[in-house]
Amino acid sequence: MKKSISIIVVLIIIGSVAWFFTRGNDSVKESVTNAGGTISVNPTSMTKVTDLISMYRNDELGFSVQYPTAWTSEASASGVLFGIPTGAAVAGENTMNKLQVNIDVVPGTCAFPQVTTIAERDTIKVNDIAFNMIAMKNSVQGRQYFNRMYSTPKGSVCYMFNFASIATNPSSKGFTADKLDKVNLANKNLADAADAAFQKLVKSFAYVTTPDGENEALHSSKK
Repeated sequence: MKKSISIIVVLIIIGSVAWFFTRGNDSVKESVTNAGGTISVNPTSMTKVTDLISMYRNDELGFSVQYPTAWTSEASASGVLFGIPTGAAVAGENTMNKLQVNIDVVPGTCAFPQVTTIAERDTIKVNDIAFNMIAMKNSVQGRQYFNRMYSTPKGSVCYMFNFASIATNPSSKGFTADKLDKVNLANKNLADAADAAFQKLVKSFAYVTTPDGENEALHSSKK
């Protein structure tokens, strides 16, 4: 019985983590429709502001954010995915598997995944925009997970921000006891730095409007 309960708990945690990475990926973005029919829109831009900071702007989804220039960006089905360097090229420096940020604009109300353990919960304001936040961490099958999520509603859509880090437990990688503390500290420093940058990204959030003054995410979601 205990073994069955443990398996169920592990599956719930893994399912929650998978939710962070795939939230909104099954959503289909609507095209902008005008009197001439339906047209495709691709108004996304990435602009280098300084050597350290770049600007991501998406007129269709109605928002812009600033992010570290060193991050990579990739379009997702409902927003953008940012990849964060882990320093994995330096052998033995850390056991970080993934650092990732997802921004998704999805229809409906904002809802965080159903989890039992929440390490932090807060509400912040950015330019009079209220964001709900939760953070959680888990260790499952030799991997350490940390997630921080923000959400804010706007009309009929939800802006969802996910930060996720996954690190392999150094002891499972064959590190001797005298090196465990060093590798764990490297993992923590990487995750903390990425988390801090993610929180700055959220605080740089701004709505983008179309020439007619409407938020494009709301405009394109109208039936």
